[in-house]
Amino acid sequence: MKPYLIQCSLRAAENCCKNGIVILDFFLNMFIPTALLYDANIQVNRYIVLYVITPTLGITMELFILRHGEAGQRLSSNPNDRQRSLTANGKEEVTEVAKALKKIGIKFDLIASSPLKRAYETAAIVANVFKMSKKLKTWSELAPEGVRLELYRKICRLRQEYSILLVGHEPQLSEIVNDIIHTGRSKSAKIVLRKAGLVRIRVITSNPVLCGELRWLLTPKILTST
Repeated sequence: MKPYLIQCSLRAAENCCKNGIVILDFFLNMFIPTALLYDANIQVNRYIVLYVITPTLGITMELFILRHGEAGQRLSSNPNDRQRSLTANGKEEVTEVAKALKKIGIKFDLIASSPLKRAYETAAIVANVFKMSKKLKTWSELAPEGVRLELYRKICRLRQEYSILLVGHEPQLSEIVNDIIHTGRSKSAKIVLRKAGLVRIRVITSNPVLCGELRWLLTPKILTST
């Protein structure tokens, strides 16, 4: 069956997994042709959510990628940017995102965070909501200066059926998404991941390289409205 486009809520979309479905759900009442996902730059903001569903084929890894929440303003007089904390609004928004994920039945086997304070605080909030603080790990590969190839090797060593949450920073996270979903392609999409925004990727193969399908690209506003 060819993928088709339909406008619906996240909850309704979760019930549409019988066949391959590509869902573009956004408030502007406009549809973007599926072909553009790989052949053009797509700006995703608070008015648009991309949700892609494909059939499950055997045991697959689910990779969730979460950008840290709103953090305090970066000051040029303070070179130690690694210690910036989440703001009160940032903590609240991340908490609501975590609760929304738990509400729709998402589960994680592992939460891996950048060592920077704002990312680790974000990951810790999610771990607390899911009651899995013991499965929260710090991965240096998720720091802004981290080596993406080392990150992919680390992911590939995990069990195939794992569901993993990665918490980090832009623009590295968008680059990670593009690497995984555009393996072997000459063009890539411009993915903009907002603070506390979430990507979900179904990993198709990890041998010889990590390759997957984009399933969600959600803003916190859309996610918390479910």
